[in-house]
Amino acid sequence: ALLERCWLRALDAASPGPVVAAPLLGAGARGAPVGAASHVAARAAASWLTLSSSAAMGIRELHIAVQTADAAHLLAGEIDAEVSRMACAADAADARQTSAPSVRDVFP
Repeated sequence: ALLERCWLRALDAASPGPVVAAPLLGAGARGAPVGAASHVAARAAASWLTLSSSAAMGIRELHIAVQTADAAHLLAGEIDAEVSRMACAADAADARQTSAPSVRDVFP
């Protein structure tokens, strides 16, 4: 929770710029496992872009620096998984919206 809040605040602070670059927060001196730090980074970035779309409008690129190729692959996998999860959630929300009758359908 603390690491995710750190990411969200960092993204808020950087939002006026078109490019944001950051290290993989938590995986350095704090010693969080790279997998856990990658998961939190992917989830926080996706959450921020979804929930703060007005703040995120100016950002076109997000670069997260890692120390090894293995860490890069792990982070890329976490980002892919989060994007897929969000796409499934959006599809489910669209399906619920289109299948639910409107007030006009119920009370013409």
